[in-house]
Amino acid sequence: MSEYQYYDFRALDRPLTRNEMTTLRSISTQAAITATSFTNHYEWGDLKANPSKLLEKYFDAEVATQASKPLAAGPKRRELSAWIRGLPEKDKSELLITAAVDQDERWRNHLVRRFRRTNLQQTSDALAVSERRKVGDLLAAAQKRAKERARLLNEQRTADAAKRRAEDLASRALYLDQLGRRQPEIWKQVAAHVQTRQPKDYDRAVSLLIDLHDLAVCRGQTARFQAALEKVRQVHAAKEGFLRRLAKANL
Repeated sequence: MSEYQYYDFRALDRPLTRNEMTTLRSISTQAAITATSFTNHYEWGDLKANPSKLLEKYFDAEVATQASKPLAAGPKRRELSAWIRGLPEKDKSELLITAAVDQDERWRNHLVRRFRRTNLQQTSDALAVSERRKVGDLLAAAQKRAKERARLLNEQRTADAAKRRAEDLASRALYLDQLGRRQPEIWKQVAAHVQTRQPKDYDRAVSLLIDLHDLAVCRGQTARFQAALEKVRQVHAAKEGFLRRLAKANL
């Protein structure tokens, strides 16, 4: 008497890799193999691998049990009855004729094998639909996580920029406060730089004047600053390079 064997292995913690699916395919060319399952049945042959080792190497648990029982035992009457009712009338008639003509168990074994194959195909189709849904859910979840990471990253960048801005302002305020204690000295440095008639010294003079302007704004002394700057312009009216730099700096 033949032995009917049914295997349904499931990977729960992670999907199978492409190489692992290829290896499983080499073990069985008829099995229904997806990224998370291996399903097959045997009526006359056997699984060409050790089931326990397959579970240990590729899967997390055996969700649907490996069943091994005599083929002659057949499916449950209720299952077989429901399946036969769903067959086309032509197939039902053929089954009756075969049952009446064949006196041995071959017709019965053929019927059970056909029933098992149909159930296996339905199971495989259901698994395929389930896998497609799982893939869609995984992609949607991945997109959601990517959007959340992008949002958090943008918030972090904004917060970092605000922090750097606040630090820069604090540093600038401290520098201007120290500069305010040395204003007469700074105005003398401006005059000394301009007097050299060197482009680099013009730039240094304008940089100091910008600092003095910002200090005047902070202290509400812009009128006093503008009066002092106008005197500088008058003294150095012939130095066009210096005046151009003042205009460019909006001074």
